[in-house]
Amino acid sequence: MSTGWRADSSEVIGSALARLGIAADGEAFVRALAARAPVGVFLADRLGNCLYANDRMRELTGLQLAQMLGTGWREALHPDEAGSILTGWAAAIRGGSAFVQAQRYVRPRGDVVWVEKTVSPIHNAEGDLTGWAGVCVDVTDRHESEKRYHDLVENARDAIYTADPTGRLLSANRAAEEVSGYSREELLGMSLFDLIAPEELERAGELLARALAGFGGETIEMELLAKDGHRIWAEARYRAVEENGQIVRFEGIARETTERHTLQEQLSHQAFHDQLTGLPNRALLVDRLGHALAGAERLGKRVAVMLLDLDNFKLVNDSLGHDVGDSLLGAIAPRLLESVRTGDTVARLGGDEFAFVVESFRDERELADLAKRIVDAFERPFEAGGGVHRVTASLGIAVAHGGETAAGVLRNADTAMYSAKAARRGGFELFDDGMRRRLVRELELRDGLADAIEKEALELYFQPILSLADGGVLALEALVRWPHPEWGWVQPTEFIPVAESDRLIVSLGRFVLGQAIARAADWHACYPGALPLGVFVNVSPTELAAPDFVHFVASTLETHGLASDRLGIEVTERVFIGERDRQAGDSLAALAEMGVRISLDDFGTGYSALASLKRFPFTALKIDRFFIRAIRGPEDEAPISRAIVSLGRSLGLTVIAEGVETAVQAERLRRLGCDAAQGFHFARPQPAAAVAAYLEEPRARVRTAAG
Repeated sequence: MSTGWRADSSEVIGSALARLGIAADGEAFVRALAARAPVGVFLADRLGNCLYANDRMRELTGLQLAQMLGTGWREALHPDEAGSILTGWAAAIRGGSAFVQAQRYVRPRGDVVWVEKTVSPIHNAEGDLTGWAGVCVDVTDRHESEKRYHDLVENARDAIYTADPTGRLLSANRAAEEVSGYSREELLGMSLFDLIAPEELERAGELLARALAGFGGETIEMELLAKDGHRIWAEARYRAVEENGQIVRFEGIARETTERHTLQEQLSHQAFHDQLTGLPNRALLVDRLGHALAGAERLGKRVAVMLLDLDNFKLVNDSLGHDVGDSLLGAIAPRLLESVRTGDTVARLGGDEFAFVVESFRDERELADLAKRIVDAFERPFEAGGGVHRVTASLGIAVAHGGETAAGVLRNADTAMYSAKAARRGGFELFDDGMRRRLVRELELRDGLADAIEKEALELYFQPILSLADGGVLALEALVRWPHPEWGWVQPTEFIPVAESDRLIVSLGRFVLGQAIARAADWHACYPGALPLGVFVNVSPTELAAPDFVHFVASTLETHGLASDRLGIEVTERVFIGERDRQAGDSLAALAEMGVRISLDDFGTGYSALASLKRFPFTALKIDRFFIRAIRGPEDEAPISRAIVSLGRSLGLTVIAEGVETAVQAERLRRLGCDAAQGFHFARPQPAAAVAAYLEEPRARVRTAAG
């Protein structure tokens, strides 16, 4: 360190300015400016030897002025970067150009200060380099903040990245390495498109174009390819960063959702497909048929629906058991798929009934050839359940020109199928006017039902819903019955579809609701502690979509003095198909706001189960009897029932099992955590007069029913 310098600030700066050739008349100004500057200021000769340092500079380094002069300032450099700092100075001296350095000073007491140093050359009148003027800004706080941010980013569980406007990666954290399988060195310079599954590339390009057009900030889910080739799903959110009105980079955060996506796909597949055969189920068939009919009407084409029913399949179940029957159905499905053409839809509607949607055909002759091929597929025996079985099937065909409803076309195909069964087993029939006898019967039912509703000639039966924890009667489900003076008891499966195909369902539903609410009010008055969940009433999509439905429910509750939480409205997933989705949502939200309980019936048999569970205010979830039938022994895994119970409980819903017919099923459901159940094992639907016995001694009655 040089010792030929006086430590007085004023004298030193004057001398320094003189040596640098700065005019004396500017000295006072420079001296005042340097002394009062909130940043460190220093002057150095051509070789970088310190000639002057202001008070702030001395604070930053922790050195006295005498210690800094000459080369003494180097003592404050952090040892880890002293070499690079001196190398930078040497390069600047050789080039005579300004430079910026980020560095650390270690003060005598051991603390570290981060500074950003800007150094500019000083030239005399002849243009010769005479020295340097420098400014040091304390950026310790900023550096610490950046370090904390860096640590947060680096240790985040989600992948965090930046990319240029073309999608090329500029940075990536440790989680991005772990998710992708690429090292950071490999990732930097790669394009985001290199990580995206091929079938997603077009959508990814569209998203990038939208972002560049100012429509960024979206949350997307996309399938990616890891380094080892395996596929992963990730949910990402990103934003565009602009400078001077131009997008300079994208910042994004991504979370792996492979497990969630896989579970959603499994549950969605289960909701859309038959569990036994893997074929599309009724809901998916109706959805595809609806699209096909709309397209046919728009393009002036035709759509055919075929309905197939096995002949005497009940005999197989009754004689050989349901296991063999299920095995046979599983063997039939691939045979049907082999018989149809590419593009035709094959679905299992339930039981031994299958359906086909045929969208492209020349004429009825081509349909007949296809139908014959399907029916002929049953000529070869099937291996199922350890044996060989011969079965035949009858097929009905209906042709639609567009404008028809899916239900109407299926009904026509069903009529043709029953005509085929009546004519000859193992054949097929095309729906025509001769089959309208069935429609005449429907007309008779419609007229008779309208008369019965007007005269209140219908009866309500009630089936108990029981707690699986203690056997108590939690609620009653109201079921309508029709005793006709000439026809006898008309089955609900016969007259409910007729009512649903006509506006009769609204008047029928209001009759049932009115009667159920009145009965519930009477029971509550006599047995205040009974039926904590009240009375459940099934409501159709048409009823729920009626504009005055909520008002009707509210006024009926008020008329009979029944608390709203003593009424439960049951809907199926059909409510959420098409335009009724919004209307249903509004009605359900209003009912829930009133305190009415909302239950989703037949869960797992429709197409919109998962979406509707999240979107609508359900308080209860009913497991369809199809899944309950799968429980045949005390140790049966019942994976679907287990999944539904777990899903319902995770959403805070009361889970109710329908169609419980055995003690084994009841006990297995109880151990799975199911809240409640109903079914023939406990009690059949019965008239209102018989309900009082359950409400007086519910547990005793339950034990008797289960006994």
